[in-house]
Amino acid sequence: MALKILILDDHKVFSESLKVVLETHGFDVVNITQAEVALRLIKAHGADIVISDIEMPEMSGLEFIKNIKENSREYKVAPKIIVLTSYTKLNLFKQLLNIGIDAYLSKNVS
Repeated sequence: MALKILILDDHKVFSESLKVVLETHGFDVVNITQAEVALRLIKAHGADIVISDIEMPEMSGLEFIKNIKENSREYKVAPKIIVLTSYTKLNLFKQLLNIGIDAYLSKNVS
C-alpha cells in the first residue's frame, strides 16, 4: 500500500508540482491549502507524512504542527512532519525542532 502524504501549502503551483513528483514515485498525495481542512482530513483519513509550509493566511504552519503534536493521540498513527519553507531564520528552526518535526527542507525561491 502506498504511503499517504498530505501537502499543506497555499502556493498551488509549487504544491501541484511536488504532488506530481511524489506520485510518480508511487505515493498517494493530496494537496490542501487550508490548515483547518488539513487537520480534519488527517483526523478522518490519516496521513503517513505531512509536508507543511510555515507562512499561510489563516493558521500558520507552526500552529498547524503544534495542533498535530498536541492531539497526536487522536490519530491512528501520528504522521511524520516535514517542514518545507523559504524561511531560514534560526529562531524558527529552533522552534520547529522543539515542537518535534521530523525534517526541515528549504524551498529554493531564487
